[in-house]
Amino acid sequence: AATTSEDEDRRHPHPHTHPQTPTENAMDLPRFQQNKKKGGNSVNPVIIFIVLVCLFMMYMVLRSSPSSGSIVHVNRQFCYNVLGFKKDKNFRRAKCWAEETLKQGLTEEEVKFRFSAAVQQQEFQKEVQKAKKYFASDEAVAHKSSPFIYEGCSPDLPSSFIGGTEELVSLLKNRHGVTPGECYF
Repeated sequence: AATTSEDEDRRHPHPHTHPQTPTENAMDLPRFQQNKKKGGNSVNPVIIFIVLVCLFMMYMVLRSSPSSGSIVHVNRQFCYNVLGFKKDKNFRRAKCWAEETLKQGLTEEEVKFRFSAAVQQQEFQKEVQKAKKYFASDEAVAHKSSPFIYEGCSPDLPSSFIGGTEELVSLLKNRHGVTPGECYF
């Protein structure tokens, strides 16, 4: 039986000369087109995996971020070091605020105070000079009165100079929400 050119074209369609027909061989198409030709609409499993991982990560981020109005508690300890002259009223006032801070619900795991009370003025000045070597700020260098207050949980590595009693009181009010309680003097 003789074949015509039309019969030959139907058996071996050439993509450049004939339009694609619905009866073409599915194996000649890329995978995503094969699924379309078969009537399926499956999605590549890798894409599904990536989408699921992204959704999970978004969930974790949103779950761990605070919602508006919620309070975030960070397990950070604040350490305040107070060097002072024992008979000084400002040193005693700083001590009163420290005690009031602990009375108002903050624990020693959250806030720790270290007091170094010198009996004599010379002893106080010597302690202050040792502490000042850690601070380059003009305020720390110029501070000469009792108390001398700085922040830092390691006595050998203070982190920042606070100032005197007024600066400590302001910091305790702003950072920890402490109210005066019995510390009006």
